[in-house]
Amino acid sequence: MHLYDVPLVLALAGLVLYTVLGGADFGAGMQELTAGRGPAGERIREHAHDSMAPVWEANHVWLIFVLTVVWTAYPAVFGSIASTLSIPLFIAAVGIILRGAGWVHLWIDAVALFLFGTMLLVIAARRFQNKVIMA
Repeated sequence: MHLYDVPLVLALAGLVLYTVLGGADFGAGMQELTAGRGPAGERIREHAHDSMAPVWEANHVWLIFVLTVVWTAYPAVFGSIASTLSIPLFIAAVGIILRGAGWVHLWIDAVALFLFGTMLLVIAARRFQNKVIMA
């Protein structure tokens, strides 16, 4: 293994951690969405919120780590990816922001905000797939 492979291994490890640890994030959000109404649903939502509140944003640190490693180690690759996938990256960023806003502001219509943010992430993922297949 050469020294120029180290950033690639770090970026791949960060992507794996982001993907694996994101399951708790999405799982808690889906648990809140499907909890139902009434006192039982409120207890489930409070439990999911209390368990995820301290760490819900921590998962995105892995994504920032991957972007920083790729940007620093492979600037030409990062520039090519960012320019080619600018629209899907923007949609994904808006989706992440809306999901976070829906998670933090439970007192407003967080369900709609969370669903809209998740739909944007699905649309962005589909656009990523189309760009990669077409390229």
